[in-house]
Amino acid sequence: MKNLKIFNNNEDIEKYVKSNFVSPHIFLDKQNKSLYYLEYYKKIEYLESTGTQYINTNIIPNSKTGIVVKYLINDIQDRYMVGLRDTTGDTRWCIGTSFASPGSSGIYYGYGPFYDATRPSSTSVNNIHTSFLNYFNSKTFIVDSYSYNIPNSLSFIPQNNIRLFGSSGIDGSYSSWIGRIYECKITQDNEIICDFIPVRKNGVGYMYDKISGLLFSNKGTGEFILGPDI
Repeated sequence: MKNLKIFNNNEDIEKYVKSNFVSPHIFLDKQNKSLYYLEYYKKIEYLESTGTQYINTNIIPNSKTGIVVKYLINDIQDRYMVGLRDTTGDTRWCIGTSFASPGSSGIYYGYGPFYDATRPSSTSVNNIHTSFLNYFNSKTFIVDSYSYNIPNSLSFIPQNNIRLFGSSGIDGSYSSWIGRIYECKITQDNEIICDFIPVRKNGVGYMYDKISGLLFSNKGTGEFILGPDI
């Protein structure tokens, strides 16, 4: 039988599934002398948002929280790619894309009340980039080969969760983002607390956290565009 794998018990089956992002199989449990089908997920290259999909990480950051994200920009308008912006005051914790005038579009970050709109020329659309914001509490923002220091004096208490593919705490186009995310890690001080990778299950896209083992679904409208299987 094609794709048949034999295991000694259910624990071995679950261990195999969690360590392998593969296509569905039929499993034979020798201990209980039974066949059963187990649904799970397949790792894909990226999730792509059309501007109405987003992931809620359920994490409220503080001054020691950091993030790294690998992404591709499809539309370089004023939008938040990941993070939050509180509705009370001007507290940001985000990475975004912006457009000011031809030749000056790019990637920015917001951290507490501080907002850096520096736009390096490397931030053209349809290219893959990696950005770090206070990753491992480094107090730096890095995009590709550009690095910026975050003021050490900044302290703030956000009220909203970190989003992927957008920003919580603010409505309108700022809260959504058009592009692809290939992977994302969130740190607290010197520890990785979330390690997100895109996966599909039954034709639907999710972010899978390798730390908690949980799937994070789309909380917006429509559906993510799915990248190819890996």
